[in-house]
Amino acid sequence: MSLQLKNGIEQLEESAVAAQLREGFRTLRFEKSLEKAFLAEHLADTRPFIKLNLIVAVGLIAAFAVMDRMLLPEATQRVPDLLRFLVMMPLLGLLIGVTFTEKFTRWYPILVQAIAPVAGVCVVLIETRAAQNGVHLVFATLIITVIYVHFLIGMPFYAAFRSNLLILASYVVASAMMPGLHGANIAYSVLVLVLASSVCALVAYNLEMANRMNFLEARLLGEMAARDGLTGIYNRRMFDERIEQLWHQAIRERVPIAMLLVDIDFFKPFNDRYGHQAGDETLMAVAATLSHFARRPLDLTARYGGEEFAIVLYDVDKAFVTDIARRARAQIEALGIGHESSTAAQWLTVSIGAGVVLPASGRSREGLIQLADEALYAAKAQGRNRVVVMEKEYADLRTGAFHSEKGA
Repeated sequence: MSLQLKNGIEQLEESAVAAQLREGFRTLRFEKSLEKAFLAEHLADTRPFIKLNLIVAVGLIAAFAVMDRMLLPEATQRVPDLLRFLVMMPLLGLLIGVTFTEKFTRWYPILVQAIAPVAGVCVVLIETRAAQNGVHLVFATLIITVIYVHFLIGMPFYAAFRSNLLILASYVVASAMMPGLHGANIAYSVLVLVLASSVCALVAYNLEMANRMNFLEARLLGEMAARDGLTGIYNRRMFDERIEQLWHQAIRERVPIAMLLVDIDFFKPFNDRYGHQAGDETLMAVAATLSHFARRPLDLTARYGGEEFAIVLYDVDKAFVTDIARRARAQIEALGIGHESSTAAQWLTVSIGAGVVLPASGRSREGLIQLADEALYAAKAQGRNRVVVMEKEYADLRTGAFHSEKGA
């Protein structure tokens, strides 16, 4: 294998998911785009669970209010009732309401990270007032709160850990400021709370680690199903799905879309002369080269079939597409892959046909594909190893009117 060919193959970029799996994530953080996707997907998956747990939390607040009335004098209930029914329940009600909205994944993480520590401090104040009146059973509510924050309301690990640290700190301060509380009891309660928080944090860390690993593995399997097994770029099935999505998005946003069809010149004679192993290596090198011309989020490169590749470019004009096509053709020729069976050049070359259209509701993506196909036919007819870009010709096309023979 030539050095140029080897370098071309090695330039095929590793996916963000594969890179994240290789690098690891002991800090429970992915790179920016993956982190956003993970949090949104995890919240969407756990929404019914979160909703149920928030409703149960409201019931627990009411149940503890009834229990306090059984254990404590009525005169001591004013402040706890204000905290329960004017602070905690309205805040939990807000969270429950958000779980029913379409903006759940956007607003819930912000609200829960603000509300959870506030609710935790309210529980601390209620518990310390009960302890001041000789009732220490209410301390169990703090343990329940720690469990809720870590596991039951959809908070990521670090947000939950910070909230529980605040709850612990507020308990220490409130206990120290409350007259009548025995120092030994406070120390014992703090120790129990620290141990409970530590155990919850350890389990929560491992649980989120497992959730993140499952997310990456599922994404990787999806990528493998969407990618061509030889070249590593998108396969035809994924191309069909993505171009359909991009076509409709371009209609909504009223922006042009382009498709480039890239065909390796005289590839069958190349295989016959140099062997299928060399042919496979060449396909990989060409794919790696082409992938560098579709770097933006909505662009894509795919293996369209055999020795034919497709590049889709979103929101571009004819001049941009022409420049991309010419540079792609030149870089593939610059790989320096010898092709003595070619009549186009002494090196392996490609012909590129491109179509640029402004999608409209009266036409379909098949028209764009046909335009690129017609342009590719023209490039081959003109002698191969060249670029043809069509734009205005789109108005005269009739979907399905393909040339019967387009050459090898």
